[in-house]
Amino acid sequence: MSSQSSSDTLPLEVVFAFYAACNKSATDTITRLLTVDATWVDREVNGSRTYQGRSAVCERSMRSPDAGESNPQTVPTSIDRVSDAEIVVRGRILEGRRETPFTDRIDVDDGHIRGVVRERGSRRSEPETDQRSGSATNQQSRLETDQQSESPTRGERGHGVK
Repeated sequence: MSSQSSSDTLPLEVVFAFYAACNKSATDTITRLLTVDATWVDREVNGSRTYQGRSAVCERSMRSPDAGESNPQTVPTSIDRVSDAEIVVRGRILEGRRETPFTDRIDVDDGHIRGVVRERGSRRSEPETDQRSGSATNQQSRLETDQQSESPTRGERGHGVK
């Protein structure tokens, strides 16, 4: 039980709504979200504390309107606001007839969303992908090299969404 001030915290519903908007504009191929499990680490509460749970808010926001399934209206989680957190969303999307696993990382710093990074299958990419020529392997190694060489400081974490 913690007492977080509401001025520096961000409702999870806002985080997931932002996340859904990013994916809607960047990933036209999502036809239906099959599963979503979210994990977030609140770095403000007695060190790091990890919460896990199925996010109904995220799932509801991401499902296409024609999926024809009813979704619960609550988020069954231990907390409903975050201040400093990395939220990891894992799921599977249906692309044509193929299911593709993905992992998205949403960085929240001092109550502000700093960015969303997508890892899709074994390939890592940002939500807004630059469609340059070249193999996925080269792009993957370039992204991983860039990420390893960067040492982000507070406030510069994540890659942001343009």
